Amino acid sequence: MLTALPALAVETAYSSVIDDLPLMQGMVEKPDDTVVFDKPGGRIAEFSAETSATPDAVKNFYQQALPPLGWQSRKPSTFVRDGETLKMDFDKTGGETLVHFTLTPNAQGK
Repeated sequence: MLTALPALAVETAYSSVIDDLPLMQGMVEKPDDTVVFDKPGGRIAEFSAETSATPDAVKNFYQQALPPLGWQSRKPSTFVRDGETLKMDFDKTGGETLVHFTLTPNAQGK
């Protein structure tokens, strides 16, 4: 019985762009869509990831996954933490969903 336990555990993958952002299972980053700036006023990062999940499923995943990491939900696809804002935008083509992640400094510093 104990030998089967590792097979049940699913390792969480994290973004290579925003290192503490978990990726939904089956989500694949698109390296050609990546932009990163680290400036004195905060970091700016943009990247896209593709998944077969629906936009609503992606939103639900991040509504569950991000609050334990300190992110507070402002809208179903916008979160804030430590002076940064994380936004997600969605494009649906065929059976795939392209998720655009944008991390920017929060103008209010909250």
